[in-house]
Amino acid sequence: MTEKKKRFLSLSVKPLFVLLLGLVLGVCMALLAESVGEAVIERCYLSDEAVLKRTNRAAQELQGYVRQNALTTRNTNALAQWGESKKDYYILLYRDQRQFLEIGWWGADSAAVDAYSLKEQSSEVVYPIAFRDGTVYAVIYDNSDSRLYDLTWIVSLLLGCAVLALTLLAYNRRVARKVVAISHEVQSIGEGNLYLQPKGSDELAQLTASVEQMRLSLLRKTSEEQRALQQNSGLITAMSHDIRNPLTALLGYLDLAKTGQYRTQEELQSYLDAAYGKAEQLKRLTDELFRYSLLFGCKELPLQLERYDASILLGQLLGESRAQLQQQGFT
Repeated sequence: MTEKKKRFLSLSVKPLFVLLLGLVLGVCMALLAESVGEAVIERCYLSDEAVLKRTNRAAQELQGYVRQNALTTRNTNALAQWGESKKDYYILLYRDQRQFLEIGWWGADSAAVDAYSLKEQSSEVVYPIAFRDGTVYAVIYDNSDSRLYDLTWIVSLLLGCAVLALTLLAYNRRVARKVVAISHEVQSIGEGNLYLQPKGSDELAQLTASVEQMRLSLLRKTSEEQRALQQNSGLITAMSHDIRNPLTALLGYLDLAKTGQYRTQEELQSYLDAAYGKAEQLKRLTDELFRYSLLFGCKELPLQLERYDASILLGQLLGESRAQLQQQGFT
């Protein structure tokens, strides 16, 4: 079975997918955070008990302000200043079941002619406020929850941006980690550790494949060199043993002839013949060793032509073969 080819995705395209994924995750996080925040606000901050507590406090603050400044219902400027300082409250004042004033963050305005009467208001709590010229009734609305909704929207947006940033950061960290891993692999290979297997993806896969091919090539060459060294070591050991034996015998025969340890000329000639045979054996062994080195290297030794004195060269060649030439009758 052939191995299934891996799908290639360029690094120039992959960041777009990562960006889209980060945007989707960021939007989902923002929507989720906003939903959770709104649910918490509605359940806790906008509960009937919490709203009643805040409106009671607003009514007490308004009553204390009126009593402290001895205000009448005609002191709209003072009421407007109080309304501007309390931006979260919207208050409707009623007298004789009719609305005559509304107070908010913009100040205080007289009620419209067609304003709802007190009986038509849906508010369950009506607060009596004692002014200097009589008691009026206030319907108080708390709008402080709008700030919480704005804060929730801002936090949700920040969380969405954080998720997007974390997604991009995770991708960049992953790419950087792969680059660093490949760098360490190459450094390890340079230090001689050839038994590593780097991995990668995208354009990094091509770089990783090149590193892998380099690793395998170096490993193969190293294995061949080690095998060749072992073979050479074995050959040298064997040749040393083969050369040492005839060389020892040759030296022994020559030593006998040199020191005169023979009785007749025939015995001397036998020593010389034996020494000559051992020398020929050594020559054969050295020729085989040289021929093997040429075959094992799979290449010929480079030739370097040089000028040389022919008479000296001829003298050396004839000197090495003088014994053979004399045996053949040459002088």
